[in-house]
Amino acid sequence: MTLIMGIVFLVTLLFGVPIAFVVGIASLVTIIIQGVIPLNAIPQYMFIGLDSFPLLAIPFFILAGELMGRSGISRSLIDFCLVLFGRMPGALAEVNIGVSIFFAGITGAAVADTAAVGSILIPAMKKEGYGAAYSAAVTSASSCIGPIIPPSIILVVYGIAANVSIASLLIAGILPGILLGVCQGILALFQAIRHKYPRRSEKFSIIQLVQAFIRALPALIMPLIIVGGIMGGVTTATEAAAIAVVYSLFVGLVNASIKFKDLPEIIFKASITVGMVLMVLATAKLFSNVLVMNQIPTMLSDAFLSISSNPVVIILMINLLLLIVGMFMEISAACIILAPILLPVVVQLGFDPVHFGIIMCVNLALGLATPPVGATLYVGCRIAKVSMAEITTAILPYLLASIVALLIITFVPEISLLLPSLFI
Repeated sequence: MTLIMGIVFLVTLLFGVPIAFVVGIASLVTIIIQGVIPLNAIPQYMFIGLDSFPLLAIPFFILAGELMGRSGISRSLIDFCLVLFGRMPGALAEVNIGVSIFFAGITGAAVADTAAVGSILIPAMKKEGYGAAYSAAVTSASSCIGPIIPPSIILVVYGIAANVSIASLLIAGILPGILLGVCQGILALFQAIRHKYPRRSEKFSIIQLVQAFIRALPALIMPLIIVGGIMGGVTTATEAAAIAVVYSLFVGLVNASIKFKDLPEIIFKASITVGMVLMVLATAKLFSNVLVMNQIPTMLSDAFLSISSNPVVIILMINLLLLIVGMFMEISAACIILAPILLPVVVQLGFDPVHFGIIMCVNLALGLATPPVGATLYVGCRIAKVSMAEITTAILPYLLASIVALLIITFVPEISLLLPSLFI
């Protein structure tokens, strides 16, 4: 049955079937052959995957991100980062990475980051002498920080799948996300020195910094609402997400970038995204139940432990598995399917569930910038007007820098667990 399910899964995936239907069809074929679940019970199993109060944070975060994306915050964040990093070699590459860190705390979505930031910075980088493929690669790679720093949909999904505190996960993602940006920033600095990429000629000015900070303040307050509310014990993750929606709407109405007549369109667009995510979660939950019924988690755990009893070897194998899965599979589906399977293995090795959640989500997020189906790569290619082959070559050093950050996160658990231990 495992072989049949795997073949159906791979065949439908290779034919380009949407991941929600890939997972659902593989589950349905297995259920029909085995007959262990009545067909009329399938909707109930799928609904169980969505019957969770913390899951409400996902539509709120998506709507808040949509509202903030329409409020024109990208330009103010770029101006702020230009003042901060403009004197460094390769200024625009550093600005690109810095904006992604700030933007991650607003939308939590990698593809939205690539589209919003890339549409402004990629043409600017090309104009200043950066290669088109390099500009797109920096944007695509730095956008992977988005799913790690709160608000993070993937961390909410992992928390539900693994029954781990979502508040702890969101707080735990802050330092690893920043570390990912720092590693990419160091690489950008070395590449700028080597290739003599330009730096901005303007002198650093405190007055300019204050002015840029004030203009960017409405955007910078958004992460503080989410993180501050959770860390202060004032709100749950779901409540913080709902407050973020209200704040995002307020900012958009005040600066006149959003009008009341725009709300139906914004809500409709957010609803489409929410529907896609929830459909994936529902079918993935069904798939996860089928895996458990066939004892696949137990078999996989025994397989890992039979190869080696060394925790370092096993966690490296799991990292490799997650990187490969992230290259081909939608990250929410991968998370909800693999978290219940892999978590017992790593807990047996002494890993904290929150720490492993960060490891898993960083791995899967990197898949968004990894060929052959990396979503941020396709957006970057379209904006920069380059081929997939060109951007793949340019992004490899950034993927290696990100893997270095991943290994540090894996073997230095304090990076993930420090803030939750202090505030949760």
